[in-house]
Formats: sequence, C-alpha cells, structure tokens
Amino acid sequence: MFLFFKFLRYVRGNSRLRKEAVDSDTILKAPLLLVPITLKRGAVGAGIRLVRHDDDTIFNPTLLQKLAIDFEIQLPFVDGQLPTDEKGVDVDLILQKVRMEVAELKGFEVRPDCYLGNFSFTKYVMWKDLNNRVNDLSQSRVVNHLINYKGQAFSDDAKAVDPKELDDLYTPNSLFTPLIADSSQLAVVCTASNAKNIVVEGPPGTGKSQTITNMIAHFLASGKTVLFVAEKMAALEVVHKRLSSLGLAEFCLELHSSKAKKSEISKEFVNTLNISHADVHSDWAIEAEKLGVLRSQLSDLVKVVHREHRNGLSVYGAMGTCIANTHKVPASFQWIDADTHSAQELGELTDLVAEMAALAGQLGIIVDHPLSEIGQTQWTPSWHDALMAQCDSLVGSISKLQNALNAFHKLTPIDPTALSLFDLAALDRLAATLMQACEVPAQSVSHAHLKEARQRLQLLISHGRARNEAWSGLSDQYLSDVSNLNAQDLQIQWRSANQEWMLKSWFSKRKITTQIKAFHLQGTRLDSGDVDRFLLVLKKLNEEDQYLAEHKEVGRELLGLAYSGISSNWESAEAHLQWMESFSQAFSDACQTRSEDISQLRSQLKNLICEQSEMFSAGSAYFNLAANLRSAYSEFISEWHALTNLSLPRTPLLGGERSPGILISATSIVNAWRQEKNKLGLTQGACE
Repeated sequence: MFLFFKFLRYVRGNSRLRKEAVDSDTILKAPLLLVPITLKRGAVGAGIRLVRHDDDTIFNPTLLQKLAIDFEIQLPFVDGQLPTDEKGVDVDLILQKVRMEVAELKGFEVRPDCYLGNFSFTKYVMWKDLNNRVNDLSQSRVVNHLINYKGQAFSDDAKAVDPKELDDLYTPNSLFTPLIADSSQLAVVCTASNAKNIVVEGPPGTGKSQTITNMIAHFLASGKTVLFVAEKMAALEVVHKRLSSLGLAEFCLELHSSKAKKSEISKEFVNTLNISHADVHSDWAIEAEKLGVLRSQLSDLVKVVHREHRNGLSVYGAMGTCIANTHKVPASFQWIDADTHSAQELGELTDLVAEMAALAGQLGIIVDHPLSEIGQTQWTPSWHDALMAQCDSLVGSISKLQNALNAFHKLTPIDPTALSLFDLAALDRLAATLMQACEVPAQSVSHAHLKEARQRLQLLISHGRARNEAWSGLSDQYLSDVSNLNAQDLQIQWRSANQEWMLKSWFSKRKITTQIKAFHLQGTRLDSGDVDRFLLVLKKLNEEDQYLAEHKEVGRELLGLAYSGISSNWESAEAHLQWMESFSQAFSDACQTRSEDISQLRSQLKNLICEQSEMFSAGSAYFNLAANLRSAYSEFISEWHALTNLSLPRTPLLGGERSPGILISATSIVNAWRQEKNKLGLTQGACE
C-alpha cells in the first residue's frame, strides 16, 4: 500500500513522437512519488493509523518508462535514487525537474494531489527483467526454444530415470529426500538432478508438493540453489511449511509475501549466515545405511515374489489369482511345495481339471446337487448297491418311527415333522422313564421337575445312607434300641470318670458300661479301651437319627409311603431320585421347541402318570406306546448311522443333530439319491 504524492495529469494519446496531438477525452493521472505505508489498528474500537513502511520512497517506475518510451523524456530517477535535503526526499526539486521536462507537452500538468491506495509493480518488474536480460535468458535452451521454435517439440538429450532402475542406479546415501516417497516420486527427483527438463502432472492429493519438497531438499544437500515459483500462494505456503517442518526454514528466502519487508528479508539472510554448521553427515550416513539394508531386504522379497518356479508360476501371480477368486473355495492339494510339478505337468493337470469341469457340466450346479452331501470318493458297484439298499432300509424305519410318534402323541403332544435328531433322542429317554413310571411314588412324580425338591431328597438320602453306615458298625452286636442312648451325655460322663481318683473312677466307668451292656445281644460288657470308639459311632447314629426325625416331612412329601423313617429303603429312594432327574431332563429336552406351553404339557403328563399309573405297568397300553417308540427309534438311529458310514458326508448330514425336521429331510434326501443313482459315479468324480 502506498501514499501517492503529486500527480502528472495528461491526455491519452499525446506523444512527442507525433507532431500533432491526438484528440481524446480521456484524462489520465499518474502518481509521481510513492511512499510505502501500512495500516495498523490497536484495540477493538480504536482508530486506524498510517505507519511508514521501512521500504524507501520511490518515483513511479512505470511512469518513468512511459515518459522515456513515448515522450523521450529521461528523468534522472531510473535507478531509484531520489534527491534529498535535510528533511529527506527533496520533493520540490523532483517536481521542478518534472515540470521542466513536460513543459512543452500539450495537456501535461503536475497536480498537488495526494491519494492512498494499492499499487503493484509485479508486471513491470517482470517486463523490466525480461527487457534488460533478454540476451542472457536466451542462453537457456528452454527459453530459446519458446522464443525461436514456437509450436515445435522440445528435444532433451537427458534421459528420464525409470522407477524400476532406481535400486540399481542410486544408493540410499546418494538421495536426500526426507519425506516419504514412492518409486515414481523418487524417479522425478532423480530425473531433475540429472538436469532433465520435465513436466510432472497429477490430480490433487497425489503428492506433488511432497515431491517438490523432496526435490528442494535434495538440491540443497547437493549444494545447489532452487527457485520455486507457483501461480497460487497456497502452493508456495504448503511447500514452505513442509520445508520448515524439516528444519530447512533458514535456507528459504520467502519473497512471495505481499507483507515482506526489507528488514525481514535482511534478517533472514543474517539467520542463514549464522546457522551452526553442525556435522550431521555421520547421522545421515547411519540412517542411509539402515535404509540400504531395508531396501535390500525388500528388493530380495520382490525378487522372491516374482521368481518363476518350475511350474512356470510365481507367488505374485498366485496372489493375483487368489484376489481375483476370493468368492471361490480353493481346492485342497497335498503337494509338498511349488516345485512338485513342471510346467508341462501343470498343463496336464489343467487339462484334467477341464475334463472334470466337462463332466460336472452334465450335473448342473454341483453345490446344490442332492448327491453333493455324499463324501465317499471311491465308487464301486457293491458300494453303490449297498447305499441304495440302505436308503430303502432308512425309509422303512422312518415310516415305523412316524407311526410310533403319532401313537405317542397321546402321552406327549408333539409335532413329528419338526423334530431333530436331538429331539428324537430326548423322546427316547422320556419313553424309557415312562416305562418305569408305575414303580415311582406319585409324590416323586409330582415333584420331579423341581430342582430344589430333588436337592432336598438327595440330602435326605445321603443322611439315610450315613445312618445305615453308622448302624452297620453296631447291628451285629447290639439291639436297635441302643440308638436311644444319648452318646453326648455318655461321652461327658466318661471323660469325667477318667479324671476321678482310681476307685471312684472304676465305679463311674462300670456304671456307664452297664448301661451299654443292657443293649448287647450277648450281654457282654465293653472293655474300657473300646468305649471311646463305641461312643463315637453312637454319636454319629444319634445325629443321623435326629436329622431324619426333623426332616421326616421331606421324605413323606417326596416319597410318600415309600418313606418309613430310619427303616426306609435308601437304594429304592435313590432309584426314585434318579428317575426324577431323568424324567425332568428328558421332558425338557423333548419339549424345548414348545417352551411357551411346556408347563402345561408337563402338568398333563404328570397327572396322567399319577392318576393312571397302572396304565404304565408292563404290558399296559401306555407302557406299550413308550416301548414301541423306543423300538422304532432304535431301528431308525441304527439305520441312520449305517447310512452315514456308507455316504461319509463332508459335513454333518442334513445339518447335524440340532437340525429340525429330520424325518422329512432324511426321506427327501434318500429319495433324491435314489432318483440320481445313475449319476453317483459322475458326482463323486467331479467332487473328488
């Protein structure tokens, strides 16, 4: 920004070279003196101040050239040297000289006006530079071609560097490129360092500014200077920012800013000259050596990846094949390594695959073909006949099982069409428990599904067994009423007797052994040394009797009449408990698909067992229903396993044991196999 003092007013078209004035209504005014200033503003709301810029006052250089060319007026201010007085620039002397030179020109007048505004001399500076140095610039092959060979192709003897040849032509310590660069970007830097004139094109984001930064750093490290120009300020700022981040800001003379001052430029020169000449060559050499090792390793990897094997293939080509066929399942081969086959042998294998593909084409889509379930790869006539016979046997067993399931519906309403192998196994276990239901107390049946009830019964049985075990140590010598003796009181009395003086101790101990003797089958008195052991056993017996007495309601609640206190048959009670566990688990597994009404189904079945228990006795109607189901299931599962062993399915047949609708699916698949039996050999050959 300049403050303009004094103006030269003149009419467009006038020229000393013309003898007559050209008529024109256009009046032009050109400033004479330009004082560089800046506008500054302090706090918000404060006024704006004009501050003198540290650049010198200049005479309008454009006007100087205008006067010299059009009017042959040579003012003595061409070199920027203005006359001065004790106050600075001698304005009056300058105006006097201008008035004298234009006095004879019609329409010219010096006016004492003053204006503030922007004034740019960039185009003038470029013109002046070209005008003064046209001969020097013509020495450049590029400039000379642009001037003298317009429209013709530019030939350059320097050879561009091929990215593939970088590793062979350049070592890491010969390249000074601090930013990450790929091979194409490095090739640009190397080509430019060979004095090759190049044009690099690329869309935004492809690393052009990064490449320019690397190129400048490389030239600086090589002792060269670089002039970087760009049409847009943003491009200059991006590169300068990158260089600054690399610690190269001191080597950059920033002239592209409109706010640049002479003082700032001078300061940049001083900073550059004062840079410490630290020896970083050794550090760079170490890093370059590391980079060279890494590059060598990567180059070796590339060679290995692209090396052509005995079969004519490479790892690189194999990776491309895998990527192009990611949606396909690769075949599994048991070859030791990639050099197992020659190129000729690989061609023969390829021809074989083509023949297999032709055979597979006769089958249509193999993946969805019914015979694709079969994993057996060795076809023989006997195997073929055995598989078809087994299909017939399985269909027959499925029919029997479906009839048995329909009849079993009276006991448990289930849908045979929705059952899986797991469900069928659960129904088989449920049928097994129902065949024993008549032997189980109704109370056990009613509480079978309650885990807490089963746990209480288990605890009661464990105490009953413990009581029997304790009694087994006394039963062969004592009456059952011996359990009425209080072992704890006797232990206290016995310990007290042991602490008395000898005679009294003898009488006290005799009194205790006399009480025990009364219950001995032979009336024999215990020796003093056996009393402690006897009392320990008796104490255990007392504790178990007390527990059983306190929990007799548990026994009556869960075992009914089968519970008779300490005389209960605990083996039978254990069998009832096991039945409860088996019944609960089998029913839950069998009816898991009907979780919404499982409680109602369980209640109906328990009521049926409790109210009509005689119908579950051997030979009765419900017993026979369960027995028929078990028999039909046993035959079916045997035939199923036989079919599986023959077909050797690649995956669990028909989805595995949890797959629903197994009876329908099994019938469908074996019927499909029988229909396609003539294609068994073809399918196995195609799937092998």
